[in-house]
Amino acid sequence: MQGLMQKLEKDELLRIEEMKKEIKAEKKIERAHADRLDQEKIVAQRTKELSLLNQEEHSYGLEAQQREQDFLAAQSIQDKKALEAKHAATKANLASLKRRDEIFKRNGESKMKLLKI
Repeated sequence: MQGLMQKLEKDELLRIEEMKKEIKAEKKIERAHADRLDQEKIVAQRTKELSLLNQEEHSYGLEAQQREQDFLAAQSIQDKKALEAKHAATKANLASLKRRDEIFKRNGESKMKLLKI
């Protein structure tokens, strides 16, 4: 009878140890699950931050393109005005040359008339 009691006590201690191991294993599983949920939250947050950074970068890119277009438009206007000024100067120079030519021509005609007299 005493052997039976010792066997029952031993079985009970083994059962208690087994339960402790199971409780420990369940706690590990719960911690692992909590860690996984935390990691998923971190990944979601980083994904959101990355998306915001990408949107900001895209916005800066569009802004830079717009500034470049504005610069090119202003440069084009400036180039057009410079060409118009050169054209006007060329026209004025041509008119001056024509007047000078006309004066030389008249001067020559006057000299010819004087020589004929």
